[in-house]
Amino acid sequence: MKCELCKTDKPLLKKSHIIPDFMYEGLFDEKHFTSLVKLDELRIIGKKPTGFYDKNILCKKCDNEIIGQHESYASKILHGGKFSERLKYKITSFSKDQGAGKLSVENIDYKKFKLFLLSMLWKGHISKNEFFKSINLGQKYSEEIRKMLLNEDPGKETDFETMIVMYSKDFLPAKMLIPPRKVRMSNTICYLIHIQGVSFLYKVSSGHRLESFENSKLREDNSAQFYVLEGEIARSFYNSLTGVPA
Repeated sequence: MKCELCKTDKPLLKKSHIIPDFMYEGLFDEKHFTSLVKLDELRIIGKKPTGFYDKNILCKKCDNEIIGQHESYASKILHGGKFSERLKYKITSFSKDQGAGKLSVENIDYKKFKLFLLSMLWKGHISKNEFFKSINLGQKYSEEIRKMLLNEDPGKETDFETMIVMYSKDFLPAKMLIPPRKVRMSNTICYLIHIQGVSFLYKVSSGHRLESFENSKLREDNSAQFYVLEGEIARSFYNSLTGVPA
């Protein structure tokens, strides 16, 4: 069987995570279970003891080394961790106005963080799990991202732009997973991956410029801006993405 990333015949792992384990931190209860939520009814439909995995999609090198190195870096950006002083990112400013804030960060590794973001979207696309069924990049875009990951090429900041939206800790229900979905923003199709109070929005097509992505994205100069929302603004934006009242 061929590895989906390197496309060579190799022994494949029986357990490749789609969303990295560190992203589930805080979602599990005391028995290490988390709730699965049905979006159209916002009700718990089951319990899951671990994250989502697929078998026979990636070889050990592609999973643990090529993709794994970027996930390791992202875990420190999103969940803290030890950096050498040289590699440590810095929060340069935080502006807030009526429930909408913007977090400005510098010295963030554009290449590593961009490839982490792309790997999460791409693995959702190749997954056979029903949970990720809404992520369908098509042959053109999935192949572009596969080559970027394999060649460790993050592309330009306008390639596969990603907007990151963080919500106040007391806003969303805890211990639940929301299935990724396709959403429309200003007549442009985007993909949403939401977990642990953070929405990752991907604009796959470069044909349309969206102001929201222009104002909040990872940049080639190793800086980034993330939205931080709370209150009614958070509620309104979240509802527009999921179609379900929070």
